Amino acid sequence: MTILLQSHRFALLCISLMTLGHRVSAQQPPTNPAPDERFKADILVIAPHPDDESTIAGYLAKAVLDEHRRVAVVVTTRGDAGQNLVGYEQARTLAEIREMETRQALSSIGITNVFFLRMPDTFGYDVSDVLRSLETANHGSALGEAVRFIRLTRPEVVITMLPATVVGENHEDHQASGVIATEAFDLAGDPTAFPEQVAAPE
Repeated sequence: MTILLQSHRFALLCISLMTLGHRVSAQQPPTNPAPDERFKADILVIAPHPDDESTIAGYLAKAVLDEHRRVAVVVTTRGDAGQNLVGYEQARTLAEIREMETRQALSSIGITNVFFLRMPDTFGYDVSDVLRSLETANHGSALGEAVRFIRLTRPEVVITMLPATVVGENHEDHQASGVIATEAFDLAGDPTAFPEQVAAPE
């Protein structure tokens, strides 16, 4: 059962782990490599930029520290097109700093499984360019990586940006991350999607 809940800027995609596990195990051989409990997550956040995950940091901290949930985060870009108000670093150097800061911030609330898709960061808020953002990111490649991280973490809940335009939320990278997360969510249990990820050892 899949449930789509709309809350502020985020879409909450809920899936029964039991249903997903049954569907995957019934249609495909064991994954290669086998599921690794070090990466298992109850909640997976797929955010577009370093700092977007911080908009729900309070909830994530409560989930980890009070409810003892395992949380993993995937950030689709590294924020290299962002503004820098405290230093002169730009582009790739700024991306390195933002990635490091994101890992440090999340580790402070007990989240250590943090992954980056390294999609290009596009500057501006232009709704009409969501497709440009996906094209620039090499949509198929980014989608494959997102599917891989969902298969790796096997979450019960995925939290991401809304893939559609809503009032006050019209950043192309935000919608693009929502599109990729939603597509990856649907494909992760399909053994014919990116089959090299679930091929049995030879």
